[in-house]
Amino acid sequence: MRTASPQLSRLPHLLACAGALPFVAAGLLSVTGTTSVPGIGPVQDATALYGLLITVFLAGIHWGQQLSDVKPGVNLFAVSNVIVVVLFVSWLLLPMAAVILLLVVALGAILVIDATLLRDGVLSPVYFRTRFIITGIAMLSLGLVVALP
Repeated sequence: MRTASPQLSRLPHLLACAGALPFVAAGLLSVTGTTSVPGIGPVQDATALYGLLITVFLAGIHWGQQLSDVKPGVNLFAVSNVIVVVLFVSWLLLPMAAVILLLVVALGAILVIDATLLRDGVLSPVYFRTRFIITGIAMLSLGLVVALP
């Protein structure tokens, strides 16, 4: 088993925080009752699309982990593909509020997978803590977008 490096650059943490900003903005817009932004469109639509992009990105990271020397106990190729396909089809067919709820579930599922990778020594505790906090912020923000349309 490869041990995760305790020395991680600050860059992944800074980028994760920056990646949470659109989720936070969407949540704040929902709290203020703003349903549409000029030049961007409906808050729910933009949030669902951004959430889909981020979730696909996180699923892609799992492909890299599956391709690495460490072989996780679960087939990350299959799991990440299922998550992405379900989200994409839901984005095509369902109301955006339903897509956003599925994004919350998908982000939670990806976080559970990451917890398994942490347990197996693939992820460092420092990186996982950042992922846990940022995913929680994203999930809370998505919840606000659905609850306060």
